[in-house]
Amino acid sequence: MSDGPQHPLAIYDDDEDQQPVANWIRRLPDRKRWSVVMAMDEYLTRFGADVCKEGEFGRQLDGGIFEFSVRMDPEEFAAITGRFYPPTGAAVPHLQVCLSVFCHEQADGTVVLLAAYDCNDHPDMGSYRSELAAARRRLERLLAGRARLGL
Repeated sequence: MSDGPQHPLAIYDDDEDQQPVANWIRRLPDRKRWSVVMAMDEYLTRFGADVCKEGEFGRQLDGGIFEFSVRMDPEEFAAITGRFYPPTGAAVPHLQVCLSVFCHEQADGTVVLLAAYDCNDHPDMGSYRSELAAARRRLERLLAGRARLGL
């Protein structure tokens, strides 16, 4: 599906070289990490904020932020996209995936990854609101020139 990114991804990077979304992705269990990376590569880089138009992969929020949602396990993505997912060697039960990444699309089409969370690990609305508030603060800092982008 991927023909090269029309919407390059950039990761919010604060003054202390902290990249919260990159750190979050690294901490995810393998199969969830594969799910979010495959979804970003196949959909977010291809459509940018337009992933929200059909609602399956996200929704537009206010203040220039949109939520990119990942609800498929890596085997489902592999079946849809034809991309390889390394098997574990054992029968793998279906994995319930519910990952959200809060993003901002810049005028040049670059999608900035601001904050993220695992809805299965934190299903309460408090966690959602907390990560969304973090995304808003980070976007404000970025737009004010007090943060930079990492790749």
